[in-house]
Amino acid sequence: MTWHQADKNGCAAMLADGDLLYLAGNKGLAIFDITNPRAATRIANIDTGAIGMHSGGALVLNDDLLYVAGGKGLTVWDVKDRRKPLKTGTIDAGVLGLFGSVAAVKNGCILYLAGDKGLAAFSLDDPQKPSRIGDAIDTGALGFQGGAALCLDDEKTIMYVAGGKGLSVLDLQDPARPTRIGDVIDTGALALQGGAALSILPSIDGDVASKLYVGGGKGLAVFDISDKRSPVTVGSVYDTGCFSLSGSGAMALDRVEGTNVLMCAGGKGFGVFHVAGEPKRRGDILQT
Repeated sequence: MTWHQADKNGCAAMLADGDLLYLAGNKGLAIFDITNPRAATRIANIDTGAIGMHSGGALVLNDDLLYVAGGKGLTVWDVKDRRKPLKTGTIDAGVLGLFGSVAAVKNGCILYLAGDKGLAAFSLDDPQKPSRIGDAIDTGALGFQGGAALCLDDEKTIMYVAGGKGLSVLDLQDPARPTRIGDVIDTGALALQGGAALSILPSIDGDVASKLYVGGGKGLAVFDISDKRSPVTVGSVYDTGCFSLSGSGAMALDRVEGTNVLMCAGGKGFGVFHVAGEPKRRGDILQT
């Protein structure tokens, strides 16, 4: 499970790998032993050289390599020893700004990076040295001040991009050259300066995923993606009580006791929501 949150004032990116948790922020990368989740123990604190004091950040694990992206670029880490990452390279991504948001997702042998300068695809044919493919892509969704989020559909033929300017749908028929489909969608949930987060309800028993959740400074929007190329709004924007207009945002979907739940974190706190139908909060908002 990966959580990501970022905005122009700072970031936090989280990635769980077995009994370890990687947490990246503007002061570096920390590694925690979470064998006992109630008593996590920090075992390392590393200067990544990638994340600036005011930039976003993102983490992607690729077998025994960890990619750390931030306003200063993309760094590659050897994590054969998961507890002792060793930096093996730094790459100028070209789309990441010192004050902008960052998002990343891996699709086979392609790594996608999104920042305030656009979206870029990188070949992982040599995973130690990701190489840029083509020019930066203007998704229409990403802005200088807003958040950034990427997610892929089940079949990895469509990519959704969220940012301060809205939601875009990209065709991945040629994974190396994403192509935008249609106009940018005004979700009603994303704010120009707020965070951005995306989650797709996972497939169950072979059913195709049909719901896309978009979180931002104005709340939570739900889209029907039965036609994944044309998201359709379901209901009104829901006030989670978690997101704030200028703070970061993060979301993750999980199944708890056979029920789909959506976890949301933002400038106002952390909340858990049933998403079988209309989102319904379980319990109070926790101040983190």
